[in-house]
Formats: sequence, structure tokens, C-alpha cells
Amino acid sequence: MDPIYLIIGTDPTAWYLAHTDFDQVAAQLSQPGPVVLNVTSPLAGRLVLSAAGAGSVSLLNPPHVGGTHPTDIDHPAKPLLYVPTVTGPTRGSPGYDLAAGTDLGALEQAIVAAMGDGSSLAVQVSVGMSSGLMVLSGATLAFAVLCSHAPKD
Repeated sequence: MDPIYLIIGTDPTAWYLAHTDFDQVAAQLSQPGPVVLNVTSPLAGRLVLSAAGAGSVSLLNPPHVGGTHPTDIDHPAKPLLYVPTVTGPTRGSPGYDLAAGTDLGALEQAIVAAMGDGSSLAVQVSVGMSSGLMVLSGATLAFAVLCSHAPKD
């Protein structure tokens, strides 16, 4: 099965899904409510998607060319939260760091719930040496990607 990818709303990132059936994903996207998908590139993690909040979602087969994904980002040293940006994730700015003990499963479910009922969710985040609070609006959040941290060698 060839990998497929999504482009969501105004975020330019191509989110690759591996070992996934195109028709199955298309069916999930046509249903009401949030969808959770495993993504492999450019960040590897769980993408929580609200098609209604995104405005548009393109589900595409990749072009048939050789090579790898040059924008792949190293596995983060800490758990990571990515939300839509105008540039997409980069090596220098892959998203927001989460605390080392963050329960990503519980956060995923909280995001799904916020998207489902349109509520807001506060998440503790940090960027570089700054830390603070990010408030996610479930009514308008198109998607979020949660990445686990890299295991220590």
C-alpha cells in the first residue's frame, strides 16, 4: 500500500499516512466529528483532525517519484504539540514542547472532546526558554499533531 497524504486547510504541510487505505480514510473524513490518524511525516505522531474546523481537507496519493521526504524532522527530545501554522513544521520550529510527563493519550482524548463539543482546552507548553499556556478552541481548531519524545540511547 502506497503512503497517502493530507493537506489541511491553509496549513501547507503534507501529512503522510502509512499503511492506510485511501477509501477508508476518505470514509472517515466524510463522517461528522473528529478523526484521529497516525502520521509518519514530517512529524511522526497522532493527528487529531476536525474536518469541519479545517474548512477543507485534501486526501491525495503521492506523486510517483523517487526520493525521501527532505523535510522530515528529527524525533523530538520532549513530547510535542503541533497546531496549524502558515509555514508548517520546520527543523528549527517543529511545534510546542510539552512537559516530559504529559499523558499524550489523555491529551488526545481531551482534544477530540473539545473538537466534538466546541469547548476550549488549556495546555501547558514551552518554546525555547519560555513557557506558558496555549488555549485550543475546539470549535475552530482544524487539527493538532501529538508526538511522543525520542527514547534515550
